[in-house]
Amino acid sequence: MDSLMCQDLLGRPMRIMFSQRDSTLRTTGVGNIFIKGLASSIDGARLHDSFSIFGKILSCKVVCDAHGSKGYGFVHFATFEAAEKAIKALDGMLLDDQLVSIGHFKTFQERHVEQQVMAQDNERHYPVSLYVCNLPYSFSEQQLYRAFSPFGSIISAKLMMEAGRSRGFGFVSFSTLNDATTAASVMNGRVVQKRLDVQPENQLALQPVSRQTAACDLAQSQ
Repeated sequence: MDSLMCQDLLGRPMRIMFSQRDSTLRTTGVGNIFIKGLASSIDGARLHDSFSIFGKILSCKVVCDAHGSKGYGFVHFATFEAAEKAIKALDGMLLDDQLVSIGHFKTFQERHVEQQVMAQDNERHYPVSLYVCNLPYSFSEQQLYRAFSPFGSIISAKLMMEAGRSRGFGFVSFSTLNDATTAASVMNGRVVQKRLDVQPENQLALQPVSRQTAACDLAQSQ
């Protein structure tokens, strides 16, 4: 193993490791780490030497194609503790003058579930604001809230005021992106009914805005 690891055999580097009768070491992924940002000069042997100080390595591989290294690889340690030591010591450090990122290996299913959870968290915790302009000066915040409430959960409906009078525009914040998108598609250019004390010639104009823009306008108004 020490003499022939990663040596070329018919143009391909050899990977040599002890046979593992216990398949759980391979299938559970415990101790397996993923390294990205590898320099093209780092091959399997150098990767093995760089990480062997942290513990016993079961397998080590730099992913390559016909043109050489693809810039990432895997090191599978025998224990979770060894993998943790390697991550804490080398994550965000330079290997051959190139910054590397190291973390525990995750299967495709695990990454997919994680992305779904993150998307749900973003939709749940970060409201989406709509900018509503061309409002009549007599329009109140209660009327603005009532006009958009059928489209979903509204966090706030705020008119921009100056000297106690509406400036003719405001913001409506929804709790989810889907609700805000539906409201924008239905209400954009729509004439609000007279029961809301809006003249027929007043048409709403809406466009999505970032929270930063909304906060800036709110601060300027106040």
